[in-house]
Amino acid sequence: MSTRPILILIVLALFLPGRFLANLAPTPVFGQDGGEVANAPAKPIPPLSLESIYHPKQRHAYVAEAAPATRWILQSQLGEQAGAESDSSAVRLLIRRGGKWMAIDPAQAKRDGAPAETPWNGFEELVKQLVSLGGVERKQAESVVGGWVASGSRSLDSSLVRIENSLAIAGLDETPRWVSRQAAAWQDPTLSPDGSRIAFVQDNDLHVLEIESGRILRITDDGSPTRSNGRLDWVYQEEIYGRGNFKAFWWAPDSRRLALLRLDNSHVTQFTIATSDGPRGGVLVDRYPKAGDPLTHAELWVANLGDTGESRVTLLPVFTPPLADESLIVRVSWQTETGHLIFQHMNRLQSELTLWRFAPEASGGHQPTPILREQSEQWLEVTGSPRWLSGGDFLWLSDLPSGRRRLWRISGDGSRRSPLTPDGFDVRETVAVDQATQTAWLYGDSDRGTVGQHLYRVSIRPQGSVEERGAREDRAGGDQSPTSGGGAEPRLTRLTGDSPWHSVSISPNHRWMVDRSSGLTQPVRTTLRGMDPPGLGDATGAGFAKASGGWALHEEILRLPGEMLVPQWVSVPTLDGLELPGYVIRPSSGGAADGTSRRHPVLVEVYGGPLAPSVRDSWSTTRFLFHQLLASRGIGVMVVDNRSSGGRGLSDTWSIHRRVGEVETLDMIAATDWLRGQDWVNPDRLAIRGWSFGGFLTLHAMTHSDRFAAGVAGGSVTDWRNYDAIYTERYMGLPSDNAAGYDATSPVLAAKDLHGDLLLIHGEVDDNVHLANTLQMAAALQRLGTPFELMIYPGSAHGVQAGMPTYHLMRTTVDFLVRKLLPNEAVQP
Repeated sequence: MSTRPILILIVLALFLPGRFLANLAPTPVFGQDGGEVANAPAKPIPPLSLESIYHPKQRHAYVAEAAPATRWILQSQLGEQAGAESDSSAVRLLIRRGGKWMAIDPAQAKRDGAPAETPWNGFEELVKQLVSLGGVERKQAESVVGGWVASGSRSLDSSLVRIENSLAIAGLDETPRWVSRQAAAWQDPTLSPDGSRIAFVQDNDLHVLEIESGRILRITDDGSPTRSNGRLDWVYQEEIYGRGNFKAFWWAPDSRRLALLRLDNSHVTQFTIATSDGPRGGVLVDRYPKAGDPLTHAELWVANLGDTGESRVTLLPVFTPPLADESLIVRVSWQTETGHLIFQHMNRLQSELTLWRFAPEASGGHQPTPILREQSEQWLEVTGSPRWLSGGDFLWLSDLPSGRRRLWRISGDGSRRSPLTPDGFDVRETVAVDQATQTAWLYGDSDRGTVGQHLYRVSIRPQGSVEERGAREDRAGGDQSPTSGGGAEPRLTRLTGDSPWHSVSISPNHRWMVDRSSGLTQPVRTTLRGMDPPGLGDATGAGFAKASGGWALHEEILRLPGEMLVPQWVSVPTLDGLELPGYVIRPSSGGAADGTSRRHPVLVEVYGGPLAPSVRDSWSTTRFLFHQLLASRGIGVMVVDNRSSGGRGLSDTWSIHRRVGEVETLDMIAATDWLRGQDWVNPDRLAIRGWSFGGFLTLHAMTHSDRFAAGVAGGSVTDWRNYDAIYTERYMGLPSDNAAGYDATSPVLAAKDLHGDLLLIHGEVDDNVHLANTLQMAAALQRLGTPFELMIYPGSAHGVQAGMPTYHLMRTTVDFLVRKLLPNEAVQP
């Protein structure tokens, strides 16, 4: 479970034989915000069903033509003359149309109207390069290059390309060549900034290949199953650096140094997972620190490589805390202008964070210098690395002091701080920074908080600084969190239009953006825009129809077999006066105005983890289709966020500290009270469903309230002592210091108070939330003689395997919901 805003809900569908909607003629086609925009296609559209949504062979594409891949490149990479823009920063937009890449000149479009698309030959050139290496089939090369170009983060001039067990270097400015034909064991191979070296991890040791000579330098030599160099273990990647990211080394800008983490988890308790493979089964064993257990010990070092060809490599310790310290190294980066190493570390409970600077070129004995410190009585979130500005200042995201995330400009020594965004506006992400114009672009939503997402522009010029008081010694030892600087309130300018959710890609020269906009009922629209606020809203229409907000490049079209059931946005009042964001979808057979309405069961969807909202006004095809299916069959849907997941930044999330589940369940009770007040809702047939943290909240709500007639809990934490230390202790503290809190929030210990029918689901080899969680809950219920249902998915981890296992999961869950909410397969009066 990670704290980044991720939704781990497994979306289920309803399967009711013989009761599906008949095909209607003509079939409406929906786009934009749900309005009918085209005539019916000739081919009949199948009714919504479990098969048409999830079956791997019977799935239907209700949304035609997914949004095309795009990426920005410099005009110079096209081999063109300066043309419309004479400066070296002139750009082109690449867009994939079918199997071909086309190039668009946005500056030409600005003058002459709709932008013309011309073929981009770079794709074919890169494909030919790979084929020319020998041993590479054309289809294979096309697949590799397609992913390379679409990624957007990899240079087209020169890049590493993995082809099966081999590595090559290729690019528009590169002569293609094999680097190694035996690189299967190389983990995270990374090209140095100057293109002369490749760093990689093999057998838990860091190595560097000098490309010209082919010589491999072994940087470390103590790698083992319990000691890794440049490679993260499970808990560090899951909870600190991001799921799937195991890389733990960073090239310096001059390519002469590497920073690396060295991890020792020999003292971390092993956890064994049994598998059902073969006649004798098997086991998976990994180091997994549970709440209160010893943590992985992390150290930060720098490898001095010198110039290419030098034989001597020196390792320099940067931050090597004692084993008993149990601190966490949470971010590592380099300051390009000075060549300094920048890193952040936190205490075990993640209530204190220090930003450090280290000068690797200094003589021996030099120690890192603290730049700033932040401290909270609850916990702090890692908000990313600082963005350095010319002159030594940096941009920093901080939740302190108010619990609302703001962007700050801070001097290089931490002594002067200026708030750049207003208090009360939570910055979701810093998208881009242009030092030439002193401008930053940010994601957030000043009106709807976590529900929407817009792009904003803000000046990064100091708005009113706070001079730090006290000597450097006091500053190094005290709380240096940013505080309000007074002066004029910073001003934000919204740049995106009327659609509720926007994800943008800004051109390298900061003059253009590709805007992918959507909504809960609106599939994705792709638009090319300038960087000024739109005049009359979003671009609409097909092709390149000109609109005030830009030029429409593509629009996904939704085709349904019947009328759309439009969600209703709601604001749910809590017992203490807060408003929870949510939406409901009322079943199609809802009541008439004369009072003859029939009451319907409602399924409440939850995730509810800290800072992880589920209620978003953005497009998700599967989620939308599933909810439409449920509502069309007579089961209402409610999606609602508690204050921890969808509230006002950390200021609301901190309320769960040391009592995870209690406040969230009270908020769920408030949501059910709201539902019970609706004349179309059957108050005796409310169900709740969630996965991962949502599974925990499902169980907590069913054991700490009597509001739900049924619940589906998948991949659930059933006692926080069972989950990993870094995530759990952030919110709950140590079990030894908060035994009462751990007991009070444990569904296992509250099993005797279960209300409603329960279906438990889990993957057999879940290495994140272990299967033991669900089995412990099952054992507690069995000891009490309480009936429940259980489904295990062999071979599946935290997410059930795609294909038929997922389809089976849907059938199992839907069968349970139908039996409990619609026992007669008819809407109840």
